[in-house]
Amino acid sequence: SKYEEPFGRVLIEGYRQRAIIVSSNKGALPELNVNKDLILSEVTPDEIAQKITNIFKNHYDLSVYEEYSERFSSNLESYQKMIGVNIND
Repeated sequence: SKYEEPFGRVLIEGYRQRAIIVSSNKGALPELNVNKDLILSEVTPDEIAQKITNIFKNHYDLSVYEEYSERFSSNLESYQKMIGVNIND
């Protein structure tokens, strides 16, 4: 997202889907991104392409993202209360 994400709901949903996340450096996204190498300093097509290329070149360990996803899923009720939304809807 190019916008300030005060809580990073989109990122959390991505982890729940066991996705590798490339995020902007806005709002809460840098704090929530488990891989700091995948945070964009600028949201440009070239930088996005570079991060995606790095994912394939470096063979990212998906088990890290699966573990992170499990943590978010196990605390889903707490997160939903915090943001006031039922993510499953």
